Amino acid sequence: MPPKVITSTSKPAAVFTRTSGAATLKKRIDSLKSKAVYVGIPAGSAREREQTLMKMAGKKTGKKGGMSLHQLTQAARLQRKAGQAVTNAELLFVFSKGSPRRNQPPRPVLEPAIEADGNRQAIAAELAEATRATLKGESGTATRRLQRAGVAGANAARSWFTDSRNGWAQNAPATIRRKLSKLTGKRRREAMDTLNAATGFSAMPLVGQNAALDSINTPGVDIGAMRQAITWVLQND
Repeated sequence: MPPKVITSTSKPAAVFTRTSGAATLKKRIDSLKSKAVYVGIPAGSAREREQTLMKMAGKKTGKKGGMSLHQLTQAARLQRKAGQAVTNAELLFVFSKGSPRRNQPPRPVLEPAIEADGNRQAIAAELAEATRATLKGESGTATRRLQRAGVAGANAARSWFTDSRNGWAQNAPATIRRKLSKLTGKRRREAMDTLNAATGFSAMPLVGQNAALDSINTPGVDIGAMRQAITWVLQND
């Protein structure tokens, strides 16, 4: 007897699709490749910098109990800086690369700050955890770890201005004299005593050795807007 052929027009109750582990892993790796954390200053605009500086000036003039001469001077300087058509990103570029025309030596910030011992390990640890979470499919944890890496990088860059390891050239004598003229009262007297005791500007105290001189002998911190503008950005696509 020949075998019977049984046919059916009914539809299957369910359809199963098998996805290999390799395909899932590849998808997760591809998603990791699309993510990046950037540390620095977004291009922005001169208008944004003007608004930031004017806000900083307003905080000084808005203090209760009257203003000292130093506070008034600082507020006026911030207002003058606000009138310059330059962005913080451009300032950081010139600050890092130097400017022969301005006789300004290079004072690199981002790369050495992130690569410095202690900073590098902290950032790398967060990136490693982000990678581990991504491979496990924990996208939320991965994003948080990347954000923490960005915060660590930005904090390292802002702290680099006063880190004794930065190896930057000190302010030029003319710059120090100009800034010294803007100090008042006790701060000015203490700074003058230190200068008078030094054998020359090459013997100026380094950052952290004399509080009275730190604000005039530490490049990039007297105004502070550029330094404060350093941040991080997470790219997710």
